[in-house]
Amino acid sequence: NFTHGIMHLIQGDVGPFKPGLPVSVPLWLAVNLRQRQRCRLVKPGWMEVARLEEVRDMEKEEVLFTEMPANNIFVVGNIVLDCAKEDIEKADEVMMVLRDIWDIRQAKLRRSVD
Repeated sequence: NFTHGIMHLIQGDVGPFKPGLPVSVPLWLAVNLRQRQRCRLVKPGWMEVARLEEVRDMEKEEVLFTEMPANNIFVVGNIVLDCAKEDIEKADEVMMVLRDIWDIRQAKLRRSVD
């Protein structure tokens, strides 16, 4: 929703920004731009309900932890859903499945300690 040249950040250059064209940026910048209504967020590929349900089902079946589709899945998921819920298709379902995966993993941790 705005036009801006290339931004030179410590992490590397991002941009240029033009209305209607997607640009890959760090999460903190995406959140900042979204809060100022300068953009809309495009959900990560793993944030599909069907994909998360597969992960949840695998997590239920396995005794040990399974590999998650992304690093920091719960942190990124919560940040994206908190700041841009309206940009995410089936956001409530995504949130529910993420919570289910979290709960299953917490239960596994508790069982391993007992």
